[in-house]
Amino acid sequence: IVNSTFSTDEITTCDNYTWIDGIEYTESNNTATFTTQNTAGCDSIVTLNLTINTVDASVTVVDDNTLKSNEASTGATYQWLDCEDNFAPIAGETNMVFTTQTSGEYAVKVTLNGCTEISDCFTITSTLGINNVDNTFNVELYPNPTLNSITFNIDGIDQKDVELYDLQGKL
Repeated sequence: IVNSTFSTDEITTCDNYTWIDGIEYTESNNTATFTTQNTAGCDSIVTLNLTINTVDASVTVVDDNTLKSNEASTGATYQWLDCEDNFAPIAGETNMVFTTQTSGEYAVKVTLNGCTEISDCFTITSTLGINNVDNTFNVELYPNPTLNSITFNIDGIDQKDVELYDLQGKL
């Protein structure tokens, strides 16, 4: 091609990109070309070198109180959110794994390579709180609230039968 010019568009973006050829690209691409022609016979040939960064915003429910972001790439950052409070950030909850202290709906905001995605909200309802304990026999239950274990100290009685129920009334 006589008197042609050649160039490369270096593009890095999140999710998708519509290039000068009118095509929406949803995956990285380094083979697309586009030719512009002018009346003087000098063509401009442009090659696309596109990198599309993606973020995995899916979450795994680990157990009744624990959620885990599935984005495990080096450099990813996490911020757990309270869906019931207009997606307010939960102070200090910036790890890949989040263990909640209270019932509610939670999501994670994951940022990687300049791209940010927010997961769906997940409902957690099985946290345990200890309230209104009859302290006639010096009963101590801790910590309160608790997630996976509880300590009982019961003084003043010989037999110690204990039934523990969750928030749904399940023994």
